[in-house]
Amino acid sequence: MAEDVGANRGRIAAETMTNYLDALDRLMLIEPIPAWRPRMRSRTRLRTAPVHHFVDPSLGTAALNVGSDELRQDLHAAGPHFESLATGTAAVDG
Repeated sequence: MAEDVGANRGRIAAETMTNYLDALDRLMLIEPIPAWRPRMRSRTRLRTAPVHHFVDPSLGTAALNVGSDELRQDLHAAGPHFESLATGTAAVDG
């Protein structure tokens, strides 16, 4: 994530990334989804750090100025947005 935020300038400092995530969390714009652990006889987590999703997936598309037409034209981009919607809903319900 730090590399994505830094883009072509390179990775941002870990402290800066932590400050960004803390600010977004305090503003209640993101929700950390806990790491997934399979229940079937496994003690290993497949992911060790939480994944952060916007509380409303439309925040990401609005920030990118992307609408439904663009998402329909690029299903590889639409997939993560749908995943965020489904995962966020599952975290609230489950």
